[in-house]
Order: sequence, then structure tokens, then C-alpha cells
Amino acid sequence: MLVFARVVESLSAAYDPPDPFGLAMNYLQTITDALPVTDPVLVFALVMLIILVAPLAMWRLRLPGIIGVLIAGAITGPNALGILERDRTIELLGTVGLMYLMFVAGMSMDLHQFKQMRGRSISFGTLSFAIPQGLGITAGMMMLGYDVATALLLGSIVGSHTLLAYPVAKRIGITRNGAVTAAIGGTIVTDGLSLSVLAVVVAMSVGELSTMFWMQFSGMVGAFVAAIVFGLPLLGKWFFRNVSSDRGDIDFVFLMVVLFFSAALSSFVGLAPIVGAFLAGLTMNRLVPDTGPLMNRLNFVGDALFIPFFLLWIGMLVDFRALATSLDVWIMAGIFTGLVIVGKGLATLIASVAFGYTKDEGWTVFGLTIPQAAATLAVTLIGFQLEMFSQTEVNAVVVMILLTAIAGPWLVEHFGRRVALQEEIAPFKPGEAPLRILIPLANPSSAPALMDLAFMIRRPDSPEPVYPLMVANEAGDVQTQVAAGERMLGYAVIYASGAGVPVQPVTRVDTNIANGITRAVTELRISTVVIGWSGSPSRNRQALGSVLDQVLRDNSQTVIISRLTSPLNTTQRVVLIVPKFAEREPDFGEAIRTIKLLTTRLGAKLHVIASDFEIKHLEPRMKRIKPQVETTFVAADWSSLPPQLEEQLHDDDLLVLLHTREGRLPWTPELSRLPRRLVDRFPQHNLVLFYPSEATTPDTTWYSPSQPTTHGPSRLLEPARSALDIPHMSFDDALEYAISPHFKDKPDAIVYAHEALTKNARDYTTEVTPGIVLLHAHVPFVDQPTFFVVTSKDGLEVPRVTKPAHVMILLLSPQDLPAEEHLRTLASIARMMRSPDLVERLRDVETFEQLQEILTVQQ
Repeated sequence: MLVFARVVESLSAAYDPPDPFGLAMNYLQTITDALPVTDPVLVFALVMLIILVAPLAMWRLRLPGIIGVLIAGAITGPNALGILERDRTIELLGTVGLMYLMFVAGMSMDLHQFKQMRGRSISFGTLSFAIPQGLGITAGMMMLGYDVATALLLGSIVGSHTLLAYPVAKRIGITRNGAVTAAIGGTIVTDGLSLSVLAVVVAMSVGELSTMFWMQFSGMVGAFVAAIVFGLPLLGKWFFRNVSSDRGDIDFVFLMVVLFFSAALSSFVGLAPIVGAFLAGLTMNRLVPDTGPLMNRLNFVGDALFIPFFLLWIGMLVDFRALATSLDVWIMAGIFTGLVIVGKGLATLIASVAFGYTKDEGWTVFGLTIPQAAATLAVTLIGFQLEMFSQTEVNAVVVMILLTAIAGPWLVEHFGRRVALQEEIAPFKPGEAPLRILIPLANPSSAPALMDLAFMIRRPDSPEPVYPLMVANEAGDVQTQVAAGERMLGYAVIYASGAGVPVQPVTRVDTNIANGITRAVTELRISTVVIGWSGSPSRNRQALGSVLDQVLRDNSQTVIISRLTSPLNTTQRVVLIVPKFAEREPDFGEAIRTIKLLTTRLGAKLHVIASDFEIKHLEPRMKRIKPQVETTFVAADWSSLPPQLEEQLHDDDLLVLLHTREGRLPWTPELSRLPRRLVDRFPQHNLVLFYPSEATTPDTTWYSPSQPTTHGPSRLLEPARSALDIPHMSFDDALEYAISPHFKDKPDAIVYAHEALTKNARDYTTEVTPGIVLLHAHVPFVDQPTFFVVTSKDGLEVPRVTKPAHVMILLLSPQDLPAEEHLRTLASIARMMRSPDLVERLRDVETFEQLQEILTVQQ
């Protein structure tokens, strides 16, 4: 029985059900023994999971996503659950994320606004450092019993700030706001001063503070800044002109090389690496348009990978055990955080009053400047190594970093949205129609440049896609053309996707290219056409070529014609040529807004060339049109414009000619020939011809103050004003011969009209088309536009015209006729005279009736 009992006891023990709690503890112990995770693949997987889930959780709580990554870093870090270790890999990626954040901040700044507000940036940065520095020194010496050196370090800790909330500002779209720009620019001042104080304290602690130290430090910093500010732009221009690839991977790697070598060089001369990273971003700003694929790649890599690693790294600094066991840490953290809030708050308040910031802008600036991380950590850790700070102070600084890193992004999210709602893009209400951009493509090699140009003029908030277009001519092999076009459109789709721009490719088959473009414009309700031009001479005496001329003639929308020979991102100045009376066109404001937006996107300056009279009207009107860019105005004589341009143009200038269609008020024959003259004179420069939308139909009626008439020039002709088939004679004699019969009883009128027409011929090119010249003037002896025709089979020698003219048209308008009416009349006559075979028909005219019949048909 005893044996049986023992057997039963052993069997009962063997089949005794396990204790669930004990089992769970065993599993937990097994997991704990496996922590921290060391497998690199699993570590990276966990980090990616945190970067994915933490922001989603914060968004549900209506908090900025970056706060979630910070808190997740604190919870999963070595001082809490211990899942992840703050090892060299995390530290490396966190440091890379910080450098990347500063680099992108510099790249995204509005340089024009930064230049305009650099005084504000320096003033605000100085205030934002000096006030907390003063408070820190006072509190350190009077409340905490620090010596001078330690108090200086405490002041530099609370005086700096890190752009932790910058991703929030960028997402909201307020990085180009003036107050935000000043705050971002002030970062370099606060961090630079903070780390300079650190360098001084370190030198004091080792007894090396001397005149030689200051000379060496100043010399190295000056050489570093000069190398970055002057050397990097030259290197960047050379790279993008000679090495840059359409794929963008080489360009991205080049920027990474620039970023980290600049950061390393900054560290070498005694500054923090973040200073070099920020300066590198500023200097490369002009070369990377914020609408292009390269900037999109930079933002994507930073937002998805590097910057979250930095936030995770910061979160891992929090030591929950120290917080739970030491009240001193909380007291010290409260003092440090109070110094930051009071110091930064006072600086923001003073700046808001001085610079006129709104309440929401002030709170946004405050939110950008209270987060502490980069320079704060550097100063704290070095102070700890020098035994100026204890572990308690280090833990208190970490708590301060966490608190300010949570508060700053929340403030920017909350008040930045209000700032964004108050932002005005332009001083006038844009058109009701959406901005839809059509990009006809014919040459694969020019497609990227045309796409880049379209991206730069696209409104930042536009939901509309761009429309790359391929037109197949039905007279050729349509299948082959469509297949080749699909490959080109496929490339355009990929390129636009890389820039983060929605795209809708379009294919058309039509009788000719221009008809296909016009049909697409009508069907898709296009507002702007961006099209390329080779600049080659036209075989049919067309202004730009048969396709472009027909597109301009058949469409009233904005047409932007470009001849791009080098990358747009190397542009330093946009040289805008404005013809006379262009500002009186109905769509002038929108045209200037688009050109200024292009200039801003290029990070360039605007250089406006116009007549002296025109500048008086242009300058005040253009200044009212946003966005604001640095603009200079230069007067020029239109009779010798290309030679004057040669003296003013730089190698990196983009030429923009504000053109107009025939029949519009600013149009003249000389203006229609100007694009080819510019191409011939400046073949290496990028050229853009901007044809504004024709919002209204031009008035081409013929004016008479006493008796208005709508008759064309053929009805205004009289036999006395037509001199047909005159023999070869001098220009002066031909003029007198033509006008004398009309003014036969007014010798003073003959002399006056002769002098006025001669001045017109000598000052400007008057050739409308080979063989036909058009002269015009205002005179006091006529009461309505008066039209003269002179023909000569032998030809007449006319000033500034290389070949003999067989037809000479004279237009005399009343002196009190408004300039707009005179120019409309002139444009109508010029348009009528541009038929290729008209010169042959008029040259052979023998009677007044034949002349009147030809001109009537020509109208």
C-alpha cells in the first residue's frame, strides 16, 4: 500500500496543472533576458514600427506626430522598458537626423525674405539668446550657488534652441512667413552664441583663454564661413551644369556629401556641426527649387527616416528611474524649464512689438524657439565631463528637453494653422478658373526642363494636375508616333511623381501639331501652356515658327514659350524685359505674379528692364504684387536694347520677355522681331517668352475725336495720300514727295511731319516684313489717323533697314490722340501688312483703285 501511495503521489505531481502566473513570469523573464534587442534587422523593424504607429496615435489625440516619436523613444529606451539600447548605431542615426533637419531648414528658407529680414533674424536671435543667458547666469549664481563658469554654461543651455517644431511648420506651409523666417534665421545666432560661450568656458577651465585663442578661433571661423558661403555655390553650379543627372540619385548623393563635409568642417574649426549643416543648406538653397523632384526626395528621406531617428534618440535620454526617486531632479527641471519659457517668451514679446507680429505669429515663433535639444545637449554633456554639472543636473536638462520638445510642436501646430489661414498669396483675387498647365512635348531631351518650369509656376496650393501632351500628326505614321509619345509621356509621369506633382498625360491625333494643342486646350479647359522653342530661324518668315505662331493665334490663354540651354536651378537673376504699355494689359498683374513666383522658386533676384517713362508706372504697381522679391529697375532705350543687354547680362541670368500677341496695345513690329534678335545675340542664355492671357478683346477701332469711324485704312486712303511706283530717290525726298500733296497749303505741317517721321525712322527699326516699312508720328495738323502709302519698284533706302524698301506706310495721328489708340491703330496696320506676298502685289500696283482693292481684301 505504501508503494501504491507513492506511485499515486508521483503521478498526481506529474499531472498537476501548471500555474498560469508562474508561467507568465517565466516568459517575461525570458523576454527580459533577451532585452535590449541586439539583432540589427529586428532593431530596425522595431524603429520603423515606432515611426509608423506613434504619430498615428498622436494624431488621434490631435497632437503633432513628432511628440509620439519622442514619447515612444522614452518608453522603449534603456531607462524605461529597455527594448532598444541607445547604442552607437542609434546615436549615429540620431546625429545624422539632426544634421539633416538643419540642412533642410536652410534649404527651405525664403532667401529673399531672409535677406530682407536678416536684421530681424540677427536681432531676434541675439534677444532670444541674451535674455535667457542673463536669466540663467542670475539664477545660477543667486539660486543654485554656481560659480561664474558654471552659470555661464547654464545660460548657454537655456539660450539656445533646436528646430524640433520645424517639420510641423513645413507641413502647415508657413516656412516662408516673415516671422517664421526670422525665427529660423535666429537659430543660427542662438546656437552659434551658445556654443561660443561653451568654447570660452572650456578654454577658461584649461587655462587657454588668451588673445591668441581669440585670434585663432576668429580666423578659423571666418575662413570656414567664407569657404561655405562663397565656395559651395560655385561647386554647386559646376556640378548641376556638368554632372547632374535627370534620375536625381547623383544629385541627392552630391547634396549629402555637401551636408556632412560642411558639418565635419564646422566641427573642425570649433563650431557645432549643426552650424555647418545649416549654412550648407542656405548656400545650396538657390540651386534646388522647392518644387522639383530633388527637393521632394530630400523632404521624403528626412520626414520618413532621418528626422524620426533624431526624435527617437532624444526621447531615449529620459531616465524614468531618476525621475521616480529624486525630487531634486524635478525641482531643477522646473527651474531650467522656467528659465527657457520666461527668457524665450520675453524675447518673442519684444520682437512681436518691435516688428509688428500678430498674436498668432508671436505664439508660433515662441513654439519654434522653446524646444531644446542639440546645442543644449552638447553644452550639458561637456559641462558634466568638466565636473561642473552633476548627474542630477544632466537628468533635469533631459526632462527640460522632453517638456519643451512636446510643448513647442503643439504651439506651432495650434497657432501656425491660424497664421496659415491669414496668409495672403496675392493682393488681388485670382481668376475663378483653376490653374491647369498643359505641357506639349516633342523632344525627350527638353522634357525635364519644361516640366521643371511648369512646376515652378504652379501654385503651391493647386490640386490640379499638370497635363503633359503628345500630338501625333495624322498625315504620318500615327502608330509609330503614338508609341514614341507614350514612352515620352511615361517618362514625364515618373518625373512629375518624383516631384510630388499630380500628372495626367494626354495624347491627341490631329491634322497638325498646332490644331492638336488647341483642341487639348479647349477640351481640358487649360489656363496656361508651357511649350518649348528651338530658336531656329523660320523658313516662312514666321515670328517663331508655324506651330507656335498658330498656337498663339488660336488660343487666348497664357502661353509661356521657353528656350532652355542650361539647368534652371543655376539661375541667379531673372532679367524681365517689359515693353511699353504692357502694364495696361488686363492680365498684367497675373503675369507679374507668375514671374515673381518663378523668381522666388529659383531663389533669384528680379531685374526689370523698361523705358524710363514706363518704370514710373511699373515700379509702384509691381511692388504691390506678391510674392515679394528683391527687384531692381533699369531704364533702357528700345532702339538699341540688345547691345545694352550685353553690358548688363550675367552668365547665370534667365531672360524673360513679357511679350504680347499682334493687335494688342504693346505690340510693335520691333517687339515681334526681338525674340530672334535675343537668341542670335545671347545663344547660351535661357530665354522665356511670356504671353499673358487675353482676358478682353482689344479695341481696334479707328479713332477720330470729331467723327469716330470703324473704317479700316483702305477707307481712309485718298488718291492724294498714295504715291505709287515712285522712282529711286533719297529717303528725305521720298517722305516729302509722299506727304506734300496732303499738306500742300501748309508748309509748316510738311516740315513738322517730315521731322517727326525721320526721327522715328532713325531711332527705331521700322521694317514690318522684308520690303515693307511702317513709320508713324503724332502731329498737330490732322484731326484723325491719316494713312499714306508709297510704293517703288526700284526700292527706297530707309535708315536702319538693310535692304531697299518697296512699300512705305506712313501713319500720322492727332497730337491729342491717346497713345493707346495710336498704338492699336499701328498694330492693326502692321498685322495687315504681314502677308508674305503682299510686298510683291503692292510693288506692282499702278492705280489707286488697285491699291484700295488689295488693302480691302487684306483687311
